[in-house]
Formats: sequence, C-alpha cells, structure tokens
Amino acid sequence: MIGVIIIGNRDTDPYKDKGGKEKVEDKEGQKGIEENELILPNEAKVQYLSMLIGKVIKILHLIEEEKNTGYTPKYYIHGLIWDINSLNSLMNWELTEIIVKLKSIYDNFDKAPFEDIKKKVFEIKSKINFLIRKFAK
Repeated sequence: MIGVIIIGNRDTDPYKDKGGKEKVEDKEGQKGIEENELILPNEAKVQYLSMLIGKVIKILHLIEEEKNTGYTPKYYIHGLIWDINSLNSLMNWELTEIIVKLKSIYDNFDKAPFEDIKKKVFEIKSKINFLIRKFAK
C-alpha cells in the first residue's frame, strides 16, 4: 500500500475550525483541505518515488533484452508514463520533468544509441532522488 489519501470538504475538514475560516498547518506543513481535494502524505510520496526508481531502471533491461526476446519495451514505457502522469497532480506537478524525459525515451528508444537512453534514465533517477530528499524532510 502506497499510503493514505485524505478526502475532505468544507464540512468535514479536520484541519479547520467549526466555522471553516482558519487553516491550520499539519505536521507536514500542508494546509487544510479547501474543497474536495486529495492529499497524498509525504511518506506515501517517498514510498512511491522509491518504487519508481526500480521501474525506470527496468527500461534499460527491457531495451537490452529486446533483441533476445523480441518484445518491445514501448508498451511498458507507455504504461509508466500513464501512471506517473496520473499521479502528477497529487505530487504538486513535481513529476513533469520526469514525464518529459520518459516521453523522449519512448519516442527514441529504438533510434537513439543505448548510451543516450542510459544517460536519460540516470537523469530521471537523479531527479527522483532529489524529490525523495525533498519530500523526506
């Protein structure tokens, strides 16, 4: 399980007083829920990003094995982009750079030299590690 998602509205928001006027910061520095809004706790963000590193590295293995297996990594990369894009709004749009780099891999994995793909994958890994440190604070 990645984490708990908190759902609330003006009437049931645990971070506001009964009048709904004041916002109180929780332990993660997040403000109370304004309308119906999903909030992903920082622990869940770190857990997801840690898992994402392995999924991104898997791209390199799939590209290397394509010649032996005959299976294209195109569908795996497409699914990964889809998943990350779906979560991007819950991560405060911090995953946009990762999505763009994955899209460039998706478009060019069969044309670009393996070294270029490897460089992009490790750029993505560096960005993910940066975000892990950011959300772990």
